[in-house]
Amino acid sequence: MGDHFELHKAEISLCPIKSIFMRNLIAIIAVLFCTQVHAQKGVNKLVLGVDFGLPTGDFAEVANIGVGPMAKFLFGITPAGDITATTGVAFYSLRKDNPRYNYYDDLKGTWSVIPILVGYRHNLNNGIFLEPQLGMGVYALKAKYQGSSESDSETAFTWAAGIGYAKKNIEIGGRYQSGEKDGSLSQFLIHIGYVLPLKSRK
Repeated sequence: MGDHFELHKAEISLCPIKSIFMRNLIAIIAVLFCTQVHAQKGVNKLVLGVDFGLPTGDFAEVANIGVGPMAKFLFGITPAGDITATTGVAFYSLRKDNPRYNYYDDLKGTWSVIPILVGYRHNLNNGIFLEPQLGMGVYALKAKYQGSSESDSETAFTWAAGIGYAKKNIEIGGRYQSGEKDGSLSQFLIHIGYVLPLKSRK
């Protein structure tokens, strides 16, 4: 299969998705623990939810609509601002109508996108918030054809810009997220999550 399963022509071994997710989660917790030490005032929160992703640009040519779990930590630094960290994993089925796959009728594949993003959330009036984010993403493809399988993955600088609405224990938001490496691995994501208030600092 060779080139048909390379991610932007980069041959990098695919690490287990669970392993990558856990390493990202541990890294986020470590970064935010340091942030918490210096934070002065605010409310800490944990958001657990689901991302629904729509590929755009180059990514839309090889992937269909995706879905997956997400988690976000918020460390309140002021009543109007939070340092945030987001991770998760969204799964996108391989888009088989792409011309590069015309000769592979029984081809099956799944893209996995794992972001690890740190950002700042500015809370406006009436529950609306704005949230720019920077970090990295792991972009992986696992495909099967005629009983054999092949996988590739790569990491890329990733940024996102989001807007959302939070009311009591419910949060709804949307963000444009893009990985920049040998082209654009971008998607528009909508999430809905449940907000768990954590310990407040005075």
